[in-house]
Amino acid sequence: MDKSIFIAHCNEQYQNKLQEIKIAIAVAQDTLHNETKSSMGDKYETSREMVQQDLNRLTQQERQLQEELTRLSQVPMQALGNTVTLGSIVETDQYTYFIAVSLGVQRIGRNDYMCVSPQAPIAKLMIGKKKGDQIEFRGNTTQILRIS
Repeated sequence: MDKSIFIAHCNEQYQNKLQEIKIAIAVAQDTLHNETKSSMGDKYETSREMVQQDLNRLTQQERQLQEELTRLSQVPMQALGNTVTLGSIVETDQYTYFIAVSLGVQRIGRNDYMCVSPQAPIAKLMIGKKKGDQIEFRGNTTQILRIS
């Protein structure tokens, strides 16, 4: 399968997640801004603190999504030779992997693919391997059939 299809699919998934996060951040900021102090001071402070924690968590998620999008933009479009590296599509006797970003199982066309970060344990085992090499992961031996 053409690598540009993988990249476009992953980019769309991340853009959708990013949009959801931005909406949630806007809602949290609005809630924080419009929260009014009541006679129940402790309840008000606790509520504000909970919203602030949500806002901090959402901001961290937004930053992580931006980093993933940056990594995705750095994936080379051309074929990378016969060694597994960042951007490789690795077909094994068990599954097909896209070594770029961490999205898990993704349906692209009629097939499922595992999109994994180069830091994922399975990717670390594959990087540097060639067609025909075998890796052992979680007690299972997997053979690399094709790299594109």
